[in-house]
Amino acid sequence: MAFELTDNNLLGAAVIDRPANAIKSAATFIDPYDYAMVYQPELVSKFHMRHGKGSILGFTRMTGSEGTYASDQIQHGEQNRLHTISKNVAVAGNVFTSPTDHQLRVDDVIRISDGTNEDQAIVTAVASSKVFTALSDTVAAFAFAGNVTLFSSSNRFAKGTENFSQGFHWDPSIYKNYSHILKGFYDINDSDRAHDTWLETPDGPMWFNYELSNNSRYFDNLAELTHLFHNRAADNAASTTAGKTRGMKGIIQQIEERGNVANEYIENIEDLADIAYRIKQQGGCTSYTIYADHTQMFKFNTMLAGVNAGFVNGANYGIFNNSKEMALALDFQSVSILGITFFITGLRVLDDPQFLGAEHFKTTAPAFIMVPAGFKSVTEDGATIDKAYLSIRYRKSQFTDRKKQVKLFGPGFTEHKKDTMEAHFTQEQLNQVIGANEYIVGRRNIAYT
Repeated sequence: MAFELTDNNLLGAAVIDRPANAIKSAATFIDPYDYAMVYQPELVSKFHMRHGKGSILGFTRMTGSEGTYASDQIQHGEQNRLHTISKNVAVAGNVFTSPTDHQLRVDDVIRISDGTNEDQAIVTAVASSKVFTALSDTVAAFAFAGNVTLFSSSNRFAKGTENFSQGFHWDPSIYKNYSHILKGFYDINDSDRAHDTWLETPDGPMWFNYELSNNSRYFDNLAELTHLFHNRAADNAASTTAGKTRGMKGIIQQIEERGNVANEYIENIEDLADIAYRIKQQGGCTSYTIYADHTQMFKFNTMLAGVNAGFVNGANYGIFNNSKEMALALDFQSVSILGITFFITGLRVLDDPQFLGAEHFKTTAPAFIMVPAGFKSVTEDGATIDKAYLSIRYRKSQFTDRKKQVKLFGPGFTEHKKDTMEAHFTQEQLNQVIGANEYIVGRRNIAYT
């Protein structure tokens, strides 16, 4: 075999000398794994990292659209339900007393139920925002066994009568999230620096340093964890009292505060049917992605395989053209039930032993996060606009862009007094959860009461 001087080293990377016109800077820095993913994907399998790459990125990239913001906080308004339902209303004769504002007017027709009997009545007098009088549309008097639930279902007017003198106004609920600054740092004595490697790419020469790459990846993981799990510190928390910043609200905190929560794993079709019913009660989205841990993924596969069962009296929905050379695919990727489609995928951070797959977290961490797909109408800056259910946003102005700023100091970069190379990472971020009432988070244990 003839002599061959290869273009690649043992890492499989196309190594070149530092080009004369290339500047080693944050703009030309590249992670070696990202290099392989973008420019030479066939090399990915040759990067051996004993416990994996360590990256848990994926959730925020897959679920959210990116955007920017300029202030210390963002806010948006969401319209509440169009109609009012009054619960636990006391009835004394023809007088109804509601614990909340009933929003009724004279000549409104109401439907009433005590859980056993249902009746219809028309409002004849409104004493206050919580008390009104109504007369039954049947011959018999009201005979409710306890407090009732009611809502306005119509109204009735005689010929030539005047219209209502009061209309309805809907004030949106305002939700805020707050700017969160993340920082990272790496330094090394200049005499101890390993040789920085230059790679030729279609976008020009790029360089990397392995430890710096790991620090960059670590910083990205923190950003992902912050978006998912960070809880904004309470007003009177010990950390707040001590002067520490409070940070932003993570996605799960917002779901737990404004959305739907569940205990333990989804086990069967009946559980999915319950979820589909709740979704229909909460909004109009018909497509969801379930980000699940390993156990929930297995339970989905077992559940859906059982629906298409081969055992006696088991339901079967078709045959599959398998051959002995084919791998048996046991992972179900989606299921549609009662008009709602669920797409199922694993979320690595829930099982990673560095994070929520560690001891103790195995029993308390989320089992799944259910995120609606599509867009929602919201009020922002006084205008009604369509926004993705989940947005990941970074602070930006005409003077600065705070999405993963990397500042490099030392020989070859911005000079400073120290005989070191330093990398400073900074990111200012927050997320915007629209329509949290349509999200669901479930935990592995009985966490919610």
